Amino acid sequence: MEKLDIAAAALVVIGGLNWGLVGIAGLGSRPPAGARLSPPHLTAGNRYMKGIHMKIRLTRVAAALTAALLVVPGAATAATGSSDVVHLNGVRTTLMTDPATTGVLVKNGILPLPVGPATVAPRFGSDGLSLRYGFPITRGRVNATTLAGFINHSGGLRFVNVATGRTLTLTEFRIRISDHPGLTAEVNRAASVRVRILNLDLARAHVVEHPPLVKVSNVKATLTQTAASALNDALGVSFFSKGITLGAAQVRAHIG
Repeated sequence: MEKLDIAAAALVVIGGLNWGLVGIAGLGSRPPAGARLSPPHLTAGNRYMKGIHMKIRLTRVAAALTAALLVVPGAATAATGSSDVVHLNGVRTTLMTDPATTGVLVKNGILPLPVGPATVAPRFGSDGLSLRYGFPITRGRVNATTLAGFINHSGGLRFVNVATGRTLTLTEFRIRISDHPGLTAEVNRAASVRVRILNLDLARAHVVEHPPLVKVSNVKATLTQTAASALNDALGVSFFSKGITLGAAQVRAHIG
């Protein structure tokens, strides 16, 4: 069954990438040979201000989560008896890839396949092709006051170099929420090898509460140096680099 799911997903992604190639050629925006995505330059002052904004945003998200809990009887009481602990048991996190990043993947023949039960669907906009991935939330635990905690997911991504057949599989995603939020993953299904692959920026995140659901959207996801090096080495390429924007994430979680 998994092989059939992967094959179906491959057709969806390949179809989207083919349309992406047509769009890039038609718009005259095809990345130049050897194109490499680079992150914007950050000064020390920018990093300091970004840290302040991140803490402010985490406080606002925590406040929204607390407000949602007020109308969900018993949801904030953990098995340990702590009234500050919130348990999550669904629903999913979605990732919409950045069109520029998707364009570079297209040009270099890199196929990002979902690993079941994750899903994928192409999206076509004025800026080009994006891929919308969905990763089911299996469980999570956060502090309603500080928002510190984690959110676990099933599924993942398998990056395939179409020309060489080389692959890298990243699964069992875990969002770690702290002053420096990020996402970790198991590498090639090895439970003993878990690395941080994305940094998550909540500076412009938007929170909507529909108890018992909470949605946090517009979370910017950028690649870590560890992930960039692993992808380059495993796929035999050189265009992945630290800080490139992979896309925007949205977490839709069920409090229970």
